[in-house]
Amino acid sequence: MSCLIGIKKDRKAFTLIELLVVVAIIALLISILLPSLAKAREQAKRIACAANLKGISTATLTYAEDSKGFLPAYDPAVFNGGTLPASLQVARVGFERIWSLSELLKQNKGDPQSNTRAYYQLVANDMTTAKMYICPSAQGTVGHSFDNTDGVLPNMTPLFDFSAESRGTTTEEMIRFSYSFLSNLRDSDGTTTRGILTKNTHDPRRAIMADRNPFMNSFSPSAGVGSLTAAVATYAYSTSVAGAPRNACVQAYVDGPAPAGYSDWLNALKSGNSRNHRKAGQNVAYLDGHCVWGHHPRVGADDDHIWVPVSRVTGGTYPPDLLPESISGTAFGQAKIPAGAHTDSFLVP
Repeated sequence: MSCLIGIKKDRKAFTLIELLVVVAIIALLISILLPSLAKAREQAKRIACAANLKGISTATLTYAEDSKGFLPAYDPAVFNGGTLPASLQVARVGFERIWSLSELLKQNKGDPQSNTRAYYQLVANDMTTAKMYICPSAQGTVGHSFDNTDGVLPNMTPLFDFSAESRGTTTEEMIRFSYSFLSNLRDSDGTTTRGILTKNTHDPRRAIMADRNPFMNSFSPSAGVGSLTAAVATYAYSTSVAGAPRNACVQAYVDGPAPAGYSDWLNALKSGNSRNHRKAGQNVAYLDGHCVWGHHPRVGADDDHIWVPVSRVTGGTYPPDLLPESISGTAFGQAKIPAGAHTDSFLVP
C-alpha cells in the first residue's frame, strides 16, 4: 500500500499594503532627488557656459595682440584714417552679413557696422567657432540654438556677422548667439566723440562679455527677419516684455541703501540678471582673462552695472548710470560709453 504524503510549501509574497509602502518610499526619494539633479544639470550648463566665455575672451585678447592692442572693433579713425559716422547703432545684427566682392574691399577699411559684427571677426578668422556663442542654459530657457550654417554657408560663402534669425514669430529673441560684448564702437557729431575703444592695457577689472543683456529684450526688424542669411534687426529695450528689467535694478547699489528693506533691495538688484539662466545670475568674462559667475549685474569695476553705460563722468561715490526707461526702444542700442569712463562696461546687444 502506498500513500502520497503532501508537502506543504510556504509561499511568501508582498501584500498590497507593502507594495504601496514601497511605491511611496520610491516616490519620496524621487521627489527629494529630482531638484538636486536639476540643480546639478544647471550647474553643469553654467560651467559649460563659462568655458565658452573663457574661450571667446582668450580669443579676444589674442586678437588684440595683433590689432594694436584694440579689442575687436571697426573704427575708421584708427584703422583707416577715416572719419567716424554721425550715429552708430551698436545693437544692430545681421547687416550686410553676406558681402559682394566690392563690399569685401570695404571690410579692409574697417567700416563700422555693429558690435556683433566686430566680434564676429573671431569666427571669421577661425579663432572661435559659432557654436561657442550658444549658452547651454539658453537653449532651454530662451530657445537659442546652433545651426551649422552659422559659421559658413554650404557654398563656402564667407559670413561677416551673426544671424538675426528670430525664435518663431516673436520679436523678443535672436537665437543664434547668447552673449553680449563690450561696446567697442565710436561715433561723432563732428564735435563730440561718443564711445571708447578698449585696449588690452586698460583696467583689467572691466567686464568684456557675459550672458545676454536682459535690457536687449526685443528687436526692431528692418529686413528679412526669419531668414538665416538675409535677416537684419536692431535690438531694443521694451518694458512691455514679460519680466522686463526696470530702472530699479540699475538704481540698486551693492552697498547702497536698501529701497524698502533688504528683500526688496535684493529682488530689485537681481531683476536685472540675464534671462539665459532664468535670472539666477550670469557668467562674466573680464579684460584680465578670467571668467566668474555673478549673482547680480553690478559686477564690473567699482561695482559698475555691466548692462548700462554711465550717463556722464562726474565725481562722487557712484557715477550716474544711464536709466534705460528714459531712452527705451532702439535708442538704447545707440548708447555709448562716454569719453573718460575708462572703468565703465556696457555689454551689448
